[in-house]
Amino acid sequence: MADTASAALADVVLVHGGFVDGSGWEDVYKILKQDGYNVSIVQNPTLSLAGDVAATNGSSQHRAGP
Repeated sequence: MADTASAALADVVLVHGGFVDGSGWEDVYKILKQDGYNVSIVQNPTLSLAGDVAATNGSSQHRAGP
Protein backbone atom coordinates (compact mmCIF):
# COMPACT_ATOMS: atom_id res chain seq x y z
CA MET A 1 0.00 0.00 0.00
CA ALA A 2 1.27 3.49 -0.86
CA ASP A 3 2.44 5.83 1.86
CA THR A 4 -0.37 8.37 2.29
CA ALA A 5 2.09 11.11 3.20
CA SER A 6 3.70 10.90 -0.24
CA ALA A 7 0.52 10.19 -2.23
CA ALA A 8 -0.96 13.04 -4.23
CA LEU A 9 -4.06 14.50 -2.63
CA ALA A 10 -7.21 14.69 -4.71
CA ASP A 11 -8.87 17.92 -5.70
CA VAL A 12 -12.08 18.67 -3.82
CA VAL A 13 -14.98 20.62 -5.31
CA LEU A 14 -17.62 21.73 -2.81
CA VAL A 15 -21.09 22.47 -4.19
CA HIS A 16 -23.87 24.10 -2.19
CA GLY A 17 -27.53 23.15 -2.31
CA GLY A 18 -30.50 25.23 -3.38
CA PHE A 19 -31.45 28.49 -1.68
CA VAL A 20 -27.99 28.97 -0.14
CA ASP A 21 -24.55 29.99 -1.38
CA GLY A 22 -21.02 28.64 -1.18
CA SER A 23 -20.16 30.50 2.02
CA GLY A 24 -21.63 27.62 4.02
CA TRP A 25 -18.56 25.57 3.03
CA GLU A 26 -16.04 28.05 4.50
CA ASP A 27 -15.10 26.01 7.59
CA VAL A 28 -14.79 22.78 5.58
CA TYR A 29 -12.71 24.63 2.96
CA LYS A 30 -10.28 25.85 5.61
CA ILE A 31 -9.85 22.38 7.12
CA LEU A 32 -9.25 20.73 3.76
CA LYS A 33 -6.79 23.44 2.66
CA GLN A 34 -4.90 23.07 5.94
CA ASP A 35 -4.65 19.33 5.24
CA GLY A 36 -3.10 20.09 1.84
CA TYR A 37 -6.04 19.50 -0.49
CA ASN A 38 -6.72 21.63 -3.56
CA VAL A 39 -10.20 22.93 -2.83
CA SER A 40 -12.66 25.04 -4.78
CA ILE A 41 -16.17 26.14 -3.91
CA VAL A 42 -18.66 26.36 -6.75
CA GLN A 43 -20.87 29.43 -6.56
CA ASN A 44 -23.96 28.24 -8.43
CA PRO A 45 -26.29 30.90 -9.80
CA THR A 46 -29.35 28.99 -8.44
CA LEU A 47 -31.49 30.28 -11.31
CA SER A 48 -32.01 26.85 -12.90
CA LEU A 49 -30.80 23.29 -12.53
CA ALA A 50 -29.15 23.50 -15.96
CA GLY A 51 -27.30 26.67 -14.92
CA ASP A 52 -26.11 25.08 -11.68
CA VAL A 53 -24.89 21.97 -13.52
CA ALA A 54 -23.03 24.13 -16.05
CA ALA A 55 -21.35 26.14 -13.27
CA THR A 56 -20.31 22.97 -11.45
CA ASN A 57 -19.01 21.31 -14.62
CA GLY A 58 -17.09 24.47 -15.53
CA SER A 59 -15.40 24.52 -12.14
CA SER A 60 -14.51 20.84 -12.30
CA GLN A 61 -12.92 21.15 -15.74
CA HIS A 62 -10.31 23.58 -14.41
CA ARG A 63 -9.02 21.15 -11.79
CA ALA A 64 -5.73 19.37 -12.41
CA GLY A 65 -6.31 16.20 -10.40
CA PRO A 66 -8.97 13.53 -9.92
